[in-house]
Amino acid sequence: MKVVLAIYQQSTKVRDCILDHLPLVIGRSADADIQLDDRWVSRHHCKVDFQDGVAVVQDLESRHGTLVNDKPITVSKLFPGDTLCIGLSRLVACYENSAADGGAIAQHDGVKATCES
Repeated sequence: MKVVLAIYQQSTKVRDCILDHLPLVIGRSADADIQLDDRWVSRHHCKVDFQDGVAVVQDLESRHGTLVNDKPITVSKLFPGDTLCIGLSRLVACYENSAADGGAIAQHDGVKATCES
């Protein structure tokens, strides 16, 4: 299963980030695995890992907090189609099955996740 975060800033898709090595840190710092150029993002804002087949995001005591589907979190699972809000940036989770699984896009609660590679 491949997990992709589609990154949006000001309603414009900036890029896709494939989560190919976990855990990873999202933040403003040069040493963050996924860097966001957003002054409302902490240097090391949150961490993403994979547990039981699902991406899990953990806030790293950021100044402005981390939201999943517009709700503040400390730790939360990221299901397909969920929106991770960090500062002014929005990251949408997309799960794609591997080619061996037919390449289908995973769904959660009837929401089809969309992403571009």
